[in-house]
Parts: sequence; C-alpha cells; structure tokens
Amino acid sequence: MLNPTSPTGYPVPTNAVQVRLYQLLAGIHLTPEERALAAQCQKMVRRKIQNSLQGIERDFLSGSYARNTSISPLKDIDIIFVLDKEVRRKLWHSEPGDTLKAVAASIRNEFDEVTLRTQNRSVRIKLKEFKFTVDIVPAFASSLAGCLEIPDRRASSWLLTDPESVRDESPRFNEEWAYLLKPIIRILKKWKRIWGEPLRPLKSFYLEMMCYSIFNFPLPKIDTLLLAAFEHIEKNILKMCPDPVNSKIDLGAALSNAQRRDISRRAGAAAYHARVAIQFSLLGKISAAHDSWSKIFPNVY
Repeated sequence: MLNPTSPTGYPVPTNAVQVRLYQLLAGIHLTPEERALAAQCQKMVRRKIQNSLQGIERDFLSGSYARNTSISPLKDIDIIFVLDKEVRRKLWHSEPGDTLKAVAASIRNEFDEVTLRTQNRSVRIKLKEFKFTVDIVPAFASSLAGCLEIPDRRASSWLLTDPESVRDESPRFNEEWAYLLKPIIRILKKWKRIWGEPLRPLKSFYLEMMCYSIFNFPLPKIDTLLLAAFEHIEKNILKMCPDPVNSKIDLGAALSNAQRRDISRRAGAAAYHARVAIQFSLLGKISAAHDSWSKIFPNVY
C-alpha cells in the first residue's frame, strides 16, 4: 500500500526496521545546500563553456545528478556538450584523446583557480569554491536517431550512447517500483561507499542499470526490495550487463573475473544478512533485525 500523504509515494513502513531504513535513506539525500550549490555550479560552468567552446549545438545534464540518484556528499556533476560536426570537423575526425585535450585547452582560460584533468571520456573540472567536480563530455550527434557519440580514449574510438533516453526513462522505472527504485539505488550507492576500495570498481551507472533489470521483485517494501537487489547483484555481476543503447557493450567490461567474484561474494553476504534481518522482523525480533542490517551498513544504520 502506498502512502497517499507522502509526496514521494513511498509505501507505508510496517515495522521499526523499515522506519530505520527510511531514516538511513533520508540521511543520504542531497541537502538543500548541496542542491543549491550544484545548481549554481552547473549553470555557471555551462555559461562559461558556451562562451569558450565553439560550435556547441546544445548541452544538457547527465549522470546520476540528472537522474536524481546522487547521494550526499555530492561527488560530481556530468554535463554533455553536443558539438556541430561541420563547425568542429577537426575535433570529430581526431583521436578521442586528442579531442578531449583540445576541449580542455579551449575552456581552461574561462575559469580562475581551476584544475583540469583529461579522463577516459570526459574533462574533469575542479573549482576551488566547490567540493564536488564537474565532468565535461564532448559529443557529436550520431546517424542513429536520438543517439550521440562520445570519445573513449582507452578504446581509441567513439562510443555510441543515449544518456537522455536513460534519464527520461528513469522516472517510469521508478514508478513501476512503487517509487522505490531510486531510493534503493541511493542506498546501494551508500553501501558501495561504506565498503570502499573492494566495491570501487563497481561503477555507479553499472549499478543503476543492474537495478533496472530486476523485473521480478517482491512486495514493494524497502527491506524486501533491498534483499532482491543484493541477490540480483550477487548473480548478475558475473554475467554481461549490456549498455541500454548498444547491446554489444558490456558495462562491466573493465572488471576482471576476480573483481566480479569479489563483488558477487560481498553482495551475497549483504543478501544473507538482509534475509536474516527480514526473518527476525517477521518474528518480531526487532533488535536482532537491527543488528543484521547494521552488519550491511555499519556506523550509519
């Protein structure tokens, strides 16, 4: 049953454990201050780059910030700049790494006290006045309707993608999950941050796309859906996770077999503790259930 008085539409918690999980969720939402700073920053960056980078057709927000799945503290904002192939013909025909370097050089002088770093598919901007970074992704329109091509320096090729469709479809998926998909994704990102280095190879976009592929899930309760998510990661991290635009691209291609097995083992351990916690809740052993959840989310649950 959904809560008709809640603007989020979250299901009504039925026990103290679910209440505690919602409290954990509330603690990782972006704060009003973070949202205000992020809005200020992305608008300023877009304005400055529009002044310095010639041939921009349009730009838009992408990534977890745009999909509303970021958690506090905010780490980064992604902005995609779609360039005109005729105006920027040289960039389009350049090697991806050279294109990224040229974009970095063209925007450097627009910012005071800035650190620029060329990454695999973007130029990262770190401004002194903000704790988070901004990733600038140059792109060109693809011959495939609605799609874009972005540089991939490691592969020395241009990667077909469609971040706008993923962003625009995410609310529909969230509604199908009784408005709990994005909350579950945020909690999983917190789990990833808590455990640090062993889970760092599991990229946020990969994590989100894995959650989108959970089609058979139990009753829409935050604890049972978390269990389903951990079980899904445990099994499917060992398989290919196709890019939503190009099914030939595995989002986990950068993971070694050893890393996949380690992430699977850690997700399996989390699923075990979640399963035990839910059983304790059903038996009315709330204190024991809290203890089990705290093994998944130490120091924050």
